[in-house]
Amino acid sequence: MRSFVLYFAICSSIVLNIFICSVTADANGGTDCAGCVLIIGLVEQVAQVHAIDIVTAADMLCSYLPSPLSTACDALLDEFGPSLVDMIYHKETPDLICHDIGFCTQDPGKNYCHLFPMPSKFRSSPGRPISSSFSSRRLVSPYYQLPQQRLKICDIPEVKEICDLINRFSDDHLPIEDEDDDKFSQDVGVLRGFMWRGRDCNDRKPEHYPGRIPLNKDKVEDSNCNGIYGVDSTSGTSFEDLYCNKTQQRSIIILGDSAGAHFRIPQQYLTAATLSEKTFEDVLVLLANEGDWPMLSSTTAYSTTNSWPESVQGPIDSLYLRLRNHNLCNHRDYQNIGVNGARSSSMNDIVKSIGKKQALDKPAIVVLALIGNDVCNGHIDTIAHMTTAAEFHTNTMVTLKYLDTVLPNGSSVIISGLADGRVLWDTLSQRYHPIGQLNKDVTYQNLYDYLNCLEVSPCTGWMNSNTTLRNFTSQRAANLSAVAMNITQKEKFKNFKMYYIDFDIHAIINMWETQGGEAWEVIEPVDGFHPGQISQALSAEYMWNQIQTKYPEILGAPNPNNDKIRTIFGDQGGH
Repeated sequence: MRSFVLYFAICSSIVLNIFICSVTADANGGTDCAGCVLIIGLVEQVAQVHAIDIVTAADMLCSYLPSPLSTACDALLDEFGPSLVDMIYHKETPDLICHDIGFCTQDPGKNYCHLFPMPSKFRSSPGRPISSSFSSRRLVSPYYQLPQQRLKICDIPEVKEICDLINRFSDDHLPIEDEDDDKFSQDVGVLRGFMWRGRDCNDRKPEHYPGRIPLNKDKVEDSNCNGIYGVDSTSGTSFEDLYCNKTQQRSIIILGDSAGAHFRIPQQYLTAATLSEKTFEDVLVLLANEGDWPMLSSTTAYSTTNSWPESVQGPIDSLYLRLRNHNLCNHRDYQNIGVNGARSSSMNDIVKSIGKKQALDKPAIVVLALIGNDVCNGHIDTIAHMTTAAEFHTNTMVTLKYLDTVLPNGSSVIISGLADGRVLWDTLSQRYHPIGQLNKDVTYQNLYDYLNCLEVSPCTGWMNSNTTLRNFTSQRAANLSAVAMNITQKEKFKNFKMYYIDFDIHAIINMWETQGGEAWEVIEPVDGFHPGQISQALSAEYMWNQIQTKYPEILGAPNPNNDKIRTIFGDQGGH
């Protein structure tokens, strides 16, 4: 476990989706380079803020990490500390330091990538070794040795086994602890457990799980996990029959990408001035959830109480919370199958992790929301890697045909349109990124250019100074949205009806500005790409209002028995 943190601390700090950590098509050191630069930059800023030497600053940062992360951090410092001290003493920038120790390279024919401003003496041309173009001191430094090849995080022996573990638990998108193999977990919230899907009420009985039609009307025990069971002593009728049977119960399921899973690296992780022992208290939760916060997302947030206030701030709202209040018989009936990096082609496999039995379960509301990755990628030739309209149609139909084999009759599928990501550049490009706020030296434009240079940007098409490319990317997104809308209007399936709703980021921004907020506040500050907590909550309100106004049949009528359920069952066993 201790190496797990070392890997993720570096990987998560590069402000990219977790899926980017395993890409191979990068340049100049890619994600390992970016992670190294951010961490070294943070250590330098800690030293600056507290007026201490670099070793003390690094020790302080390591001490803030919870066990066993602090041990891994110390080991990393022992390995690279002497070289760092020497290079920082000679006023090298984080970019040059990470090049020297091997995490960054200068690929032949590539420009030298840097996040921080370069020293005035620096001069380099594509393909020219840095050591010969900047300072001959490196060649005689007692600690410096020119790397023989690029250093990769997952090649470090202590870390390799953890990289393999991450791949194992994240590839199947299923709970890592699920004794009865029903795709729901009772005791573990992270690792795709009940923070992602409603809590199982009996992990030893595969016939007991959220969302099923109750066994024997739940007269004796709670088989569908909604906290309603037993028999009314006056009538002799089960409470399920009395309060739920004739109501229109619904599951809520999101099939989405990192926006649906609510990817977030806390801004505090890169803010030297406010680092403390409390800063990283939720980092193990972050790691075990692949960098995501599904329990606070717009679709599956399951409580308005925020148990992670050090890491996530802002309002909490979700379709699940609203659907539960609409009908308390829907308690615990949610699934977040959001996957970082998901696009229409990969969804054909991801959808198979859905936990639904067609003949045994209640109908579901499925939100298919792939809002960006079909037009977003980190390739330098980004247009060539965008999904075409024909491909998007084919991919979406494959997913829908599979859903028709598992969703109970009477279900609904809402397909979301893609985002218009031009708002990222328009809103953030001239603002300072968290790593640049202390010295006013790194803007989001600098960040976007840097990630594009490394070819690891989550979205080269939108996170780019090229206006023509940004416009093209939005036009392709609009084209794919039109395909989605067309599918909902023309295609028919046996077990569900389809609906289309735009992902209107401008409407969400308008909602926030009406409340006195500013547009930049709805975007995640560290990656400059994902919807933030404010946007997550507003998206739930926007989507719910759209459904109620345009397609009220999706929700069914409110449960008239809600007050009776509250009186008898209280919090229904919590979440």
